[in-house]
Amino acid sequence: MTYKKVLDVQDDSSSGIQGVHILDEMNDMKQAFTLSALTNDETEVSVCSFFDPKGPGREIWTPLSKLGYFENGGVESKVMESQVTQPGQGIGVGLSVRKYIAAGSGTGDSGTGDSGTGDLNRNEETIEMSLVWTMGVVQFRNRNQTHRRYYSKWFPGENVFSAELMSEYALTHYKEWNQAIDSWQKPTLEDEHLPSWYKSCIFNELYYISDGGTVWFRDEDETALDPEDPRKQFGRFAYLEGHEYRMYNTFDVHFYASFSLGTLWPRLEQCLMQEFRDSVYAVIDQERWLMHSGEWCQRKKPLSVPHDLGNPEEEPFELINAYNIYDVSDWKDLNLKFIISLYRDYTVSHDVGFLSRMFPCALDLIRKCECFDKQGLGIVQNGGFPDQTFDCWTMTGVSAYCGGLHIAALACLVEMAALLGHEDEKQEFQTKLTKASQVYHDLLWTGSYYRFDSSHSKHSQSIMADQLCGYLFLKASGVNTQAIFPAAHIDKTLDTIFSTNVKGFHLGSMGAVNGMNPDGTLDRFAIQSEEVWTGVTYLLAATMLYEGRQDQAWVTAGGLYRTVYERIGLGFETPEGLTGDRTYRSGGYMRALAVYAMQQAYNKGNKSH
Repeated sequence: MTYKKVLDVQDDSSSGIQGVHILDEMNDMKQAFTLSALTNDETEVSVCSFFDPKGPGREIWTPLSKLGYFENGGVESKVMESQVTQPGQGIGVGLSVRKYIAAGSGTGDSGTGDSGTGDLNRNEETIEMSLVWTMGVVQFRNRNQTHRRYYSKWFPGENVFSAELMSEYALTHYKEWNQAIDSWQKPTLEDEHLPSWYKSCIFNELYYISDGGTVWFRDEDETALDPEDPRKQFGRFAYLEGHEYRMYNTFDVHFYASFSLGTLWPRLEQCLMQEFRDSVYAVIDQERWLMHSGEWCQRKKPLSVPHDLGNPEEEPFELINAYNIYDVSDWKDLNLKFIISLYRDYTVSHDVGFLSRMFPCALDLIRKCECFDKQGLGIVQNGGFPDQTFDCWTMTGVSAYCGGLHIAALACLVEMAALLGHEDEKQEFQTKLTKASQVYHDLLWTGSYYRFDSSHSKHSQSIMADQLCGYLFLKASGVNTQAIFPAAHIDKTLDTIFSTNVKGFHLGSMGAVNGMNPDGTLDRFAIQSEEVWTGVTYLLAATMLYEGRQDQAWVTAGGLYRTVYERIGLGFETPEGLTGDRTYRSGGYMRALAVYAMQQAYNKGNKSH
C-alpha cells in the first residue's frame, strides 16, 4: 500500500497504549493506520519510524537482529519529525514490544512442559498489539453527500484521535470479544448431529457481511427522523450485491441473504427495510437507456420496490436503481419479496410497532401488483422477459417462482392483518389467497412438481430448483401452509428436485442446478438455468430440513460447500453461480448468506422434537 502524506509517531502512554500512525489521503478523504501495543511496567516499546517497503528491509532486520529492538528505543516524544513521501513511494513503519520473563518460576499463565529429562517449568507471556484503520468521513464518487461512519458515535474526532480510542478499546476488550464469539459458536461446534463441513460453512459464509463493500453510516438526518425510525439509533447499512456487481442492497438478492442479517442483526435488517419502504414512494425522472431493449426508461417510478439503493460510483441512497438492464418497476418479484420479508422479520423481532408502521406500504405494494394480473386470474403473470431475480431466464404467464411468491405474500398479509386487528383486510386477502392458490395448482401442478410456467412451451416443463422459495419463507415465518401448499405436493416436489436437480446433476456433488428437463437432461434454455446458485441451494436445503429430510439437506448443501471450499478454492469468495463445466460467475456474492435459513430450519426442527 502506498502512502503519500505525513508520518506521525505518537506515544499515548497515559491511556496504556503506545504506537505509530501513518496518515494518508485517498481521493481527498483522510485516513489513518495505527499500529499499537498495550503497555505496562513489564513491557518496552520501540518503533521504526520509517522503512522503504520496496527495499531489502535492513532498517528493520539489522537493529532487531543485533539489539532485539528498534534503535530509537522507547518512544520519547508525542510527535516525531514528519516525513513526506513522493508519488509512488511507500511508507513502512514497525512496532517492537519486549517483555522480560523470569525463568522457571511457573507463575501466572505459564504452562508446564516436559523436555524428556523431567518436568520443566516454563513461563509464557502474551504481547498484545493491534492494527486499526480509520476513515471516519467519506464521500461517494458524486460527492453530493458527506457520510460519517457509524463508529464515530463512540470514536469521534479526527482519524488519529479516533484511531487511538479504537486501539485502546480493542486492546482492553478483545478478550471479552473472544469469549462472546466462543459462546455464540459453541452450541453449533459441539452439536454431534451437524456435519463438520456445515460448522465451517455457517460461520465462514458470514465473511460477506463485512467484506461485501459494506458501509455503515450514521444517518445525517437522524435528528429529523421519526423517533421510532430504527435508523435514528442504528444508522444506514448497505452492502454490495457482489464484488463484481456494484449495487448496494440489491433487494431481490438480499431477500435470500436476509436470513443472516435478520437472524444475527435484526435491527440492521429493520434499517434496511425502512430504507426500502421510503424508496417505494420515491420518484426519479431521469431517463436511462436500457441495455437489453435499447429503449429509454424512467429511473424510478412510484409504488415500486427499487432493485437496489445505488452504485458507489454515483450517490447511493439518493440515486437508487443503478441496475439498467431492464425496467425493474416491471419486475414481478420485488414488491412481493418486500411483503414476505416484512412478516418474516416480524417473526424474528416481534416488533409490532415496526410492523404496524410498515403495513400501509405493504398494502400499497400488493395492490400495485394487480396491474401484473393481465388475465384477471388473481395471481401475477410474468411478461415474457426476465422480469425477476433470474434476469437471464424468461418466464411467461403464471410461473412457479413468482406465482409462489405471490401466494406467500398474500398469506403473510392475512397474518399481518389479523395481528394488527384489520379484519376487513384479513378477509380480503384470505379470499384472494384462496383464489390464487387454486389457480396456481390448477395451472402448474404436474403430479410430481410445479412446472416452470404456464406458457405451454417446451421450456415450460422445466423443473426449477427454486420453485418452493415462497413456501420456504412461509415455513420460516411459522405460517400454517397445509391449505396453501398441500403436504403431499411438497413431498413429491422435493423428491423430484432431489432426484433430478441434485442427484441427477454430477451425482449431487455440486448442489442443486437451477433447471432440469423432465427427461433428466440439463435445461440449457438460458445461462442461469444451467447454473447452480449457492443461495438457491442453501434455501432448498433449508426447505428439506423443515420437511424432516436431513439426509437430503446435507447431501444437497454439502456437495456445494465441498465444491466451493475444497475443489475450486473459492472459500471467502463464494460465487453466485457455478456450472458443470468448471466455470463460475460473480465471485464474492451476497446470496450465499442464505445459509442461515438452514440454521433457522435446523433450530426449529430441534425445538419441535
